[in-house]
Amino acid sequence: MEKRLTLTIALSLLVLLTWSAFVSKQYPIANKGVTTQNLSLISAVSREPVPTETAEEPPAPVLFKFAQDNFEINFIEPEAAIKEVIFKAYQDYKFPLKHGLLINDKPLSFKKEQSPPNIVTFI
Repeated sequence: MEKRLTLTIALSLLVLLTWSAFVSKQYPIANKGVTTQNLSLISAVSREPVPTETAEEPPAPVLFKFAQDNFEINFIEPEAAIKEVIFKAYQDYKFPLKHGLLINDKPLSFKKEQSPPNIVTFI
């Protein structure tokens, strides 16, 4: 019984392999024409002077430092967002954050409120 099963599997594989070898996989490729564009319009557009915009630098953010024994946090005060965290226990490793905990509402402007030494509060 096992010999017949092995022989059946072997013959099936032989048929599949010979079929795939004899039948070639040819896919017809249709010839496609190349279209030409009118380059005079493109060259006329490229000859016009490009207006230069003056890039204004954004104002420097007002930073507020909150320090503890093992770390120091730098806040951007108008946005009440964390700019970076400096870990003193790990060779003053700076962990920069682009806008940590940023509330994305442009008209809001925050100010630091007087609070106990271990708490930072913005209003």
